[in-house]
Amino acid sequence: MNGNGLAVKTVHIVLQFYRMVRQLVLPGPVCRHTPTCSVYWEQAVAEHGLFWGSVLAFKRVLTCNPLFPGGYDPVPKKGDVKVLWFKV
Repeated sequence: MNGNGLAVKTVHIVLQFYRMVRQLVLPGPVCRHTPTCSVYWEQAVAEHGLFWGSVLAFKRVLTCNPLFPGGYDPVPKKGDVKVLWFKV
């Protein structure tokens, strides 16, 4: 198994636990975006690797507030996004 596959599995396990706990504490939908931030993180790590996928997910979580409209926001394809001065 390559490093990226292990990262995706690890993120998946962490997010499954997060979703279970969140569902107990805050039942019902609470995300402003589609896909949800946890699904976005899984997809971002699968597409961009653990580090850059997590950076993209962190930037996404920062938009979960009333100053941003939310809505449909898919993970950008590899090479289509620039984070700071790095092409991801």
